[in-house]
Amino acid sequence: MPSAEAIIGLGQLLIALVVWFKVDARTIGKWFMLSDTPRNKVMLILILGGLAFSVYAVYASSHRYTTSVETLTGFTYANQMVEMDGRRFENCTFENSTLMYRGKGEVYRAGCRFVGNVVLTTDHPAITTFVRLGEYISSRPGVVEYGVRNIDEKGRLYREFRQKRLPSP
Repeated sequence: MPSAEAIIGLGQLLIALVVWFKVDARTIGKWFMLSDTPRNKVMLILILGGLAFSVYAVYASSHRYTTSVETLTGFTYANQMVEMDGRRFENCTFENSTLMYRGKGEVYRAGCRFVGNVVLTTDHPAITTFVRLGEYISSRPGVVEYGVRNIDEKGRLYREFRQKRLPSP
């Protein structure tokens, strides 16, 4: 199968040709209706399909979720940003580091130490909204305990985090 970059390049070429020749949707419809041979209709369908597939490839490449996992054992990360997606950290130390999670893969950790200022960061809009919603709920008067539950695709609970609200000074 061709790489995403090759598909994206093909899509960009097709878009450039459509723009260059000032082709609009009505013109394409006329071509299809006026095509006198099945060969021309097939070519038009292939061109439009390639264009649609290229648009999808651009979307998919920016929203790709990885299932592959890179294992990192015994590393010390000090004063740096560490990409977390698709990695397993075993017996690693994070010291004054920024942990970047983009929502594109699982993160596993075992026996890790966190020292100093460690900041969890994301640029993923849905994760940002989820965190903000949690901050809002946990800060409301009357909330005694705040929790997050992870459920699988069938709605079954597989992980839960709860935190009691600290009394205000």
